[in-house]
Amino acid sequence: MREKISFWMTALLISAALSAISSKSWGQATSGILSGVVQDQSQAVIVGATVTATNTETGVTRTAVTNSAGRYRVGELMPGTYQLTVSMDGFRREIRRDIVLQVGQELALSFSLQVGEVEQQVEVTAEVPIVDTTTAVVAAVVSQEQLRELPLNGRSFTDLITLDTMANTPANQNSSSTGNYGSGKQLTVAGARSDANSFTLDGTDMNATSNNTPGSAAGVQLGVDAIREFQVITANAKAEYGRSSGAVVNAVTRSGTNDLHGSLFEFLRNNALDARRFIDLPTSTNPEGKLPPFKRNQFGGTVGGPVRPDTSFYFLAYEGLRQRLTEIQVRRVPTAAGRQGDGADPVRLRQFPREPGEPVCRASDQDQRAPVPRQPPREHLADPTRGAGHEGIRSCGITHAKLPFIG
Repeated sequence: MREKISFWMTALLISAALSAISSKSWGQATSGILSGVVQDQSQAVIVGATVTATNTETGVTRTAVTNSAGRYRVGELMPGTYQLTVSMDGFRREIRRDIVLQVGQELALSFSLQVGEVEQQVEVTAEVPIVDTTTAVVAAVVSQEQLRELPLNGRSFTDLITLDTMANTPANQNSSSTGNYGSGKQLTVAGARSDANSFTLDGTDMNATSNNTPGSAAGVQLGVDAIREFQVITANAKAEYGRSSGAVVNAVTRSGTNDLHGSLFEFLRNNALDARRFIDLPTSTNPEGKLPPFKRNQFGGTVGGPVRPDTSFYFLAYEGLRQRLTEIQVRRVPTAAGRQGDGADPVRLRQFPREPGEPVCRASDQDQRAPVPRQPPREHLADPTRGAGHEGIRSCGITHAKLPFIG
């Protein structure tokens, strides 16, 4: 029992240490930037003004000072809601609240200070610019509200990439090859190949071994409860990403806050709740046509909170998957006539029945020649509704013809 407690305490301390480190050195690819110009009422730039960005969820602050051009730039900001405060001697302090900063985003927010005492302050409700004028990156962000609220079969966050209008999952996917590599669903963005995309989690590459969409042996990815949000860059990605000619999927995990929060969940799927597929038909071994057994349980929980308020935090997430699945597979087998050596196509034979006295094409024991699929009679060749374009011959003497199969 002591060993189990020691293990979980060690895991908790490691997670808290990593969270503390990440709060101090958040990667450029996963962080956001706040920048802009500070001016007075006459549009003259203010040099030396102090700009403070405060994360309202964690209390972590970043400070910058305006340069000779009156510009400020506060970088390495975790995604979240911020409050910006600008102060300068001889001017009223200005506070701008409810600034939502997303992953990989750079917001340009300028200030116009009013003359007055520093103790006086002006509060402004933030208005995020509709058009991003700081970069040429073409990107979209899937927010945490979409991750939590949208119905998602399998709870794999990468399935929500198709919310971007330029993303698409090919209809014909080779499940056997993706299973061998443990990959998720193939994904094409803006016409690029499915193996040209780059997937990162907190700035770390997580592409599958086949350079495809990451996924477990079950074909699913990390659950949505551990992801805060992710960005899909479809064009003009910055040089810091590199490596990829397709899309860049930039995901960030959730962080603890100054308040203790947690959740528990359980999702169930089974054959009693599923609809019948067209191949789930009665057979000799299943005369009642019962659905194949299927049961999937996805369960887990999250917990996050402060280690040291306003400084370091922890966040733990666990998700388990238990799946018992039986599938019906369709295989092509020779027809009953084909097993006897009759090479006539049963579908075509129904359209063009054998004429009286016409022999059945069979393989000879002497020459081991394979039967030939029967062609329509010559009188039907001119009829566009009955096999137009076929060369009608009635011969059993051509070798290497394939036996007909039905699926």
